[in-house]
Amino acid sequence: MCGIAGIISPDHSKVEPGRLKAMGDSLAHRGPDGEGLFVDHQERFSIGFAHRRLAIVDTSANASQPLTYGDRYTIVHNGEVYNFPELREELKLFGHQFRSSGDTEVIAAAYAQWQEECLTHFDGMFAFGIWDKEKRILFLARDRFGEKPLHYHYDPENGDFCFASEVKALRSIGIRTPPDMQMIFQYLSLGIPYIPGETDRTFFQDIYSLPPASFLKFESGKGKPYIQRYWDLDKISMTEMDNRSSRFRFQELLQNSVMRRLRSDVPLGSSLSGGLDSCSIIALCRQEAASAYSHRSFSAVFPGFSGDESIPIREMGKAFHLQQMFTEPDEKGLNDHIDKLVHQLEMPPSSASVFAQSGVFEIASGTEVKVLLDGQGADEILGGYKKYASWYLQELFAARRYGSFKKEMKALRENGFLEAWGMKNILAALMPGLAGVQLEKRARRRQLHHPGLSASFIDSCYDPSSVNKPTITSLNDILYADTMMGGLQELLHYADRNSMAFGLEVRLPFLSHELVEFIFSLPSSMKMQDGFTKWVLRDTVKDLLPPTITWRKGKTGFEPPQQNWMTSSSVQASIYNAKKKLHDLGIINDKAVQDIIHPHSAYAADGQDWRYWMAGCFLG
Repeated sequence: MCGIAGIISPDHSKVEPGRLKAMGDSLAHRGPDGEGLFVDHQERFSIGFAHRRLAIVDTSANASQPLTYGDRYTIVHNGEVYNFPELREELKLFGHQFRSSGDTEVIAAAYAQWQEECLTHFDGMFAFGIWDKEKRILFLARDRFGEKPLHYHYDPENGDFCFASEVKALRSIGIRTPPDMQMIFQYLSLGIPYIPGETDRTFFQDIYSLPPASFLKFESGKGKPYIQRYWDLDKISMTEMDNRSSRFRFQELLQNSVMRRLRSDVPLGSSLSGGLDSCSIIALCRQEAASAYSHRSFSAVFPGFSGDESIPIREMGKAFHLQQMFTEPDEKGLNDHIDKLVHQLEMPPSSASVFAQSGVFEIASGTEVKVLLDGQGADEILGGYKKYASWYLQELFAARRYGSFKKEMKALRENGFLEAWGMKNILAALMPGLAGVQLEKRARRRQLHHPGLSASFIDSCYDPSSVNKPTITSLNDILYADTMMGGLQELLHYADRNSMAFGLEVRLPFLSHELVEFIFSLPSSMKMQDGFTKWVLRDTVKDLLPPTITWRKGKTGFEPPQQNWMTSSSVQASIYNAKKKLHDLGIINDKAVQDIIHPHSAYAADGQDWRYWMAGCFLG
């Protein structure tokens, strides 16, 4: 994990150590272990890199960045390529030699060998930039799911191109583009801080995010950057394995993913929420018994709150002999630190869960642990959220598998995974295209007739194309949409910013692309069975975890007592001040300011007052 940045410009004075150092300094939290600069002045342009280092694998000076390979390629890299030992051995067969024992030099050698095709060889989370001084091409790339960030700005008038791990690094050299008010409108009107399918959008005009699973090439003086996608999930092809073989293959891929993500030269620990996903990762880490794994876990607890997970967390601690640390976030901490948190996130967050997550990383940062394994991603790829039960039943109903439909509906309801299922679901199952159209119409009506937004703000920001409801004919369709079109990227953004704020690396074993590809090839009945979500995972870890965790009924998300916090007079004062600010900016109307504040839970559908508060913090 690191912070990376770079500039390429026809104006040599813009690529000088002072400006590059300013970019690196703005990313110091991402890399507290070292810094480095690189400058190459060509005849018609100059290029420079800045790097802040968080030393995880090969902590020696040999792996310092920017790193030059073969006197031709210079690389800055953020993240980890977990299969680098295997790739190093393969590249040695082609004659490549190495002076470091880390993954960055392997990435450079792989690019030297295979060019952009190298990306298909990597299992990891990464964002990197490579300067090829022979071809005079800047090559940027990002991992398949977007675990690691990479932002860029291109000015066609003067030919400048800049990139960085975070927007604040671009702003540190004077790129002061205004907020993207259409993104603010999307957030306030629909409650989502992204536009589905537009994974290049940020909350700043003319600053873009390189989409997941994509690479970018830029040649100074040759026009705008060229961007290409190098990978996508196949949601249609199904495995021909029987159920027994499929379970074995799933277990093999998950264990391999955990094993690779335990590769480290510094101590590792685990985030522990108390749910199936994080508990499964801890059980598998214990099974692998890697020397770097510290058996330390870090958790947020909320005593007295219905969503508190202290019991399963402590049960895991006892079962696996964990050294446990806890944080108890409260409304005072939220109110005191929310402005700083929103600045760090560079976007308004959807709920107070982000604050609780930040607290977990903060307590871990006070220990020797520098890497945390986490269960994030499992819900999106395995169908863990309650909403997925309805989509699964619609798939069964549309396929006329009425016996299975009735059995699963009864079991899902009894196990607490199904909230409602009725005539609308039947119509959606029989006419999925029409259902998508109706959902889009409903969302557009919410935008056009939002009671709190000013008419002028709606008129200036409304764009019907920003509402995208894909046609859902199967469970895989909705899982794909949430994994690849923005939903998962939102959560990964929070995890990256929150962890890197404290100089920590977070690794996500469920997001091995080989594992995800295999999960998407499984029939839906392997994801939901006998009234349980994430069935293949439960079946895999049933002998590793306490039954009370493996077969726990219902879904408890990582949810803080946000509604209670919002009743605090200090929090309500902050919300009111944020609403006044939005009103002064012409975003909300008089009625919205005068309305009493309605405290609501973290995942409430109508969480308007939280959104007003967060938007006010972001625009402040």
